[in-house]
Amino acid sequence: MPKSTHSSPALVPKRYVLFYEDVFTERDWLRYGCHDFLNSGIDVCVYDISRIAFGTLSKNVPSDSRHFALHVSRIETENELKTAVSTLNQQSDFIVVVCGLKAETVPFYQLLKKFNVQYYVLSLAPLPMSTAGANLGNFLNSPLDFLNLLLLSFSLKSRFLLSKIKKLLHTHLKGLQPPIGLIHAGTQVATPYWPIPLYLQNRISVGSFDFCQYVDIEAQVPTHPNEPYYLFVDEGMVIHPDFKLHNIKHAINEDSYFSELKLFFDFIEKKYNTRILIAGHPRCKYADQQKCFGNREVIYGKTPQLIRGASLIIAHASTALGMAALFAKPVQVIRTHELKTGHMSQAILLMASWFSAKIINISQLNNDTSLTPCTNPQLRQRFIKTFMSMDFDNKVKAWPLIIKSLKKEI
Repeated sequence: MPKSTHSSPALVPKRYVLFYEDVFTERDWLRYGCHDFLNSGIDVCVYDISRIAFGTLSKNVPSDSRHFALHVSRIETENELKTAVSTLNQQSDFIVVVCGLKAETVPFYQLLKKFNVQYYVLSLAPLPMSTAGANLGNFLNSPLDFLNLLLLSFSLKSRFLLSKIKKLLHTHLKGLQPPIGLIHAGTQVATPYWPIPLYLQNRISVGSFDFCQYVDIEAQVPTHPNEPYYLFVDEGMVIHPDFKLHNIKHAINEDSYFSELKLFFDFIEKKYNTRILIAGHPRCKYADQQKCFGNREVIYGKTPQLIRGASLIIAHASTALGMAALFAKPVQVIRTHELKTGHMSQAILLMASWFSAKIINISQLNNDTSLTPCTNPQLRQRFIKTFMSMDFDNKVKAWPLIIKSLKKEI
């Protein structure tokens, strides 16, 4: 391949290049627009750099499909990464980076700087927990924390704090290549890849990942069960692989969690004369589903469709609550006593606040416990505009819109 140039990226690209920090899967192939670019006559090249970002992660090969063999390369060494970056052709490549800016990936961003790579970053899956306020005790560890603290300084009208953060940002990001553009969904921009709102003006506004899926499902004939049901969205609170991957300390007792969950389901089904289905987490398969959820049906790979047909959605802080907002479903937030502390506690509080939903502590069930779901359409519309789509009535999927936007720049 030809070497990288120092000019701006191609207006009508011949190739879509994606640097991706996690194990790249079939789901990602669709989510990140690879299928759409190929259908538009634009070649695709994906670099899975999970080995660089997370050590030994990329040894797990998720697919043997033909398009993976042709278009997905797994970077195993820093020399391979250097080769990939140095041979980019910015006359014909549209380059997108999905890679957290942290100590392990600083060399990658330095390479982007060395070869003056002009790239875009994504903010297509922002949520309340990813756009929360600053962590004052840990703000030196992440550019995103810098940004949050900067935004906090604006809200507090603190010129001293603003000046201090600007200096820290300049020092922290020195020698790293910033993006030239942002692809984002709602009005709230959040990305761990760069402190975007500080200066970036080149933006493409589209729908979030979930919004695109919603557009597809809304156009389909409903496939959910005919009988009324409530839906619990499983979040893998005990065995989610991200806990180990990101070194998250998450001490939840498996026996007590599932015991309390089943008691709560029994209570709700009896009190409201309904049944509860379980939307299984796609990355969490349980050896004994009955032990976890009782005799209830656990359905995998159909969460959006199940949300569409449900009368009520029950969850902790699942990203699927965005889909509940899109389908205008009442939301009930729950937690256990253990979930009142730990890394999920803040996420649960934030999600409940956005839906103005009272949190039920299922560890303290009594005869007076009642569901108090959010049914406020104004709150639902605010959530959608903030995190999922700035133009809800425009049912256009993200990547075809991005490709059209690129071609318009001729």
